[in-house]
Amino acid sequence: MLNIKLSDKGLLASKAEGIVFFVPQDFTLDQLPADVQKLFPNLQQLMEKEKFIGKAGQQLIAAVSDNNQIMYLLFTGLGTVENNSRAIEHYRRAVGQVVRTAEKHKLC
Repeated sequence: MLNIKLSDKGLLASKAEGIVFFVPQDFTLDQLPADVQKLFPNLQQLMEKEKFIGKAGQQLIAAVSDNNQIMYLLFTGLGTVENNSRAIEHYRRAVGQVVRTAEKHKLC
């Protein structure tokens, strides 16, 4: 079973196996929480190597370790999202992709 929890705590306080970030196309790392850089200082290099820019359907998984706990950071691209009724479709597809990826990697 997949459990989804929303929290306003910092990433470093999380006990989750995986944390998902939905990102628009051509996002920048400074748009992510500062804790992401603490967990994975070389994230920008990995994204460049994997050519991850947040296109719709793109995913990037990074395993990190903090306090003897392995955690997966899952970045899921939304593509170019306009503020209209079609935007919900981008999110619906991205959530479906996240669920399939979590099941595949046994994060649920």
